[in-house]
Amino acid sequence: MYQIGKVSTKELALKLAEKNNQLTVEEFEKAIKVVMNDIAGGIERGERTEIRGFGTFSPVIYKPGTKRNPRTGDTLSTGYRGRVHFKPGKALKESIM
Repeated sequence: MYQIGKVSTKELALKLAEKNNQLTVEEFEKAIKVVMNDIAGGIERGERTEIRGFGTFSPVIYKPGTKRNPRTGDTLSTGYRGRVHFKPGKALKESIM
């Protein structure tokens, strides 16, 4: 069964190194960091990043607006805000279901 929670880069690299003896743990760590940095860089540039079989990461930008504090009734203006949307790929969905 799959463990739910956080997994560090080191733990992921150790698991990959156990299954694949061609690379060392340090090489797997470096590869994981390169992939994660490329995904983050694409999101920062506003680009959609796709990893076939795994999923798609895309930035969502919210326009400035006003919000209201329900407790005090005060209004405040907000600037541009963003978040990341992840859509799992077909292979990932099938492996989980």
